[in-house]
Amino acid sequence: MASGSPPPASIEVATTTPVTAGPAEPVGAQPIMRPAPAGAVAPPVAVQSEPARLPAIPEPPAAAPALDTPRVYGITNGPVRIVIKATADSWIQVRDPSQTVVAMRILKPGESYRVPDRPGLTLATGNAGALDVTVDGRPVAPLGPVGKRRSAALDPERLMAGTATAE
Repeated sequence: MASGSPPPASIEVATTTPVTAGPAEPVGAQPIMRPAPAGAVAPPVAVQSEPARLPAIPEPPAAAPALDTPRVYGITNGPVRIVIKATADSWIQVRDPSQTVVAMRILKPGESYRVPDRPGLTLATGNAGALDVTVDGRPVAPLGPVGKRRSAALDPERLMAGTATAE
């Protein structure tokens, strides 16, 4: 600008400013547009050279178990001697010698519980005939008939001998 020349005429720009409603605004509602106050200058507009891209949906991990894969409970990070596997729904409860509950759940068909290798554990079940018990990978005698409650000592020698259950 040269000295002595008059300043350029001011230019007023008509803009609109979005005003959003409070928390009661329905999802997907359009913002309410109101005129900007007189003398306001329009904010700079960003120009996109490419259309906006949605973030990619991550793939599930390859090692994730399928939903229909039977679950394994109990000791999973080491060897165990006793494994209880359900052939039908069966409630189980494992207690230690002080009667503290170590585990309690309903095993679904195909699910198993790997018993901690500790002395004095006992099992109570609501469906003894629906449980297959193995000691060191070898099956033991059934704990009782289907649909019957039973208690059993989770002692490998007594399970193998068939003397672990009490009615």
